[in-house]
Amino acid sequence: MTPKKVYREQNGTDYEIIAVHAGLECGSYAVYNPDLMMICVGPDIKDVHTPKETLTLGSVPKIFKLLKGILLSIE
Repeated sequence: MTPKKVYREQNGTDYEIIAVHAGLECGSYAVYNPDLMMICVGPDIKDVHTPKETLTLGSVPKIFKLLKGILLSIE
């Protein structure tokens, strides 16, 4: 099952693909192995890399559940 299908099954909607600064690390790996399938996911964080950086704790279980579902779907 693809990550997209796991997300849809868990949430009833498709996920939104957006480019953010925090996803740059995946791009670094892609340079060395363009055949890798990668996603970059994480909880809701505001004002990243500032003194006002805030993590929405309620978003952590949702990401954990998604990652667990993706890993369990790997054949």
